[in-house]
Amino acid sequence: MLNIQNLSAGYGGPLILHKVNINVKEGEIVTIIGPNGAGKSTILKSIFGLTDIKEGSIEYFDEELIGVKTGEIIKRGICYVPQGRSIFPSLTVEENLQMGAFIRSDKAVIKKDMAYVYEKFPKLYERRHQKTKTMSGGEQQMVAIGRALMLQPKLLLLDEPSIGLAPKIVCEVFEKCLDIRKGGTAILMVEQNANIALSYSDRGYVLELGQNRIEGSGKQLLKNKQVGELYLGK
Repeated sequence: MLNIQNLSAGYGGPLILHKVNINVKEGEIVTIIGPNGAGKSTILKSIFGLTDIKEGSIEYFDEELIGVKTGEIIKRGICYVPQGRSIFPSLTVEENLQMGAFIRSDKAVIKKDMAYVYEKFPKLYERRHQKTKTMSGGEQQMVAIGRALMLQPKLLLLDEPSIGLAPKIVCEVFEKCLDIRKGGTAILMVEQNANIALSYSDRGYVLELGQNRIEGSGKQLLKNKQVGELYLGK
């Protein structure tokens, strides 16, 4: 589905990523972990066309994404939920979701997708007329993810989905990720909470100083002594 090979990228200055390799198969949840400054978020931004790429390839269903504009990347079925949720605080839940379907015009399909989002996030239906600035951090994160789902993505990019959330809400967000995967959307996420992220992931990558360090299944990385000492607090 997604195959990143030898990716070197940055933001116009020194390179952040150095020949990074990542792949995601259909129906997978894949997590990238590592210390601050490792380049984790830069990978997601590179996929979404938001960095200066010097070398490598990003193939999505065997088609090269490098050089493709972000608007076209969205149309191809990739959506990105940035760190910090980035919702429209003065708009209601439903208005935020409608904004997620901004490139579409089929009202009947949009209505169907709205129902799909409300099925995945019943709390959002209950509060669909509430302004999002009055909601909790966990509810706002659900709005941000739900808004991305309005574009029927095949691949969802999540940047630190648990940041700033209470432990109980973190578990709820990750349970929703499993539910989204059941609906046919693969997920590539960056997450500081490595323990819980890997426990919900099919596979994971450990990044350090912009380079691949370790990779394996979520279970393998949770049991890996080196990963445990460096990133899991063991």
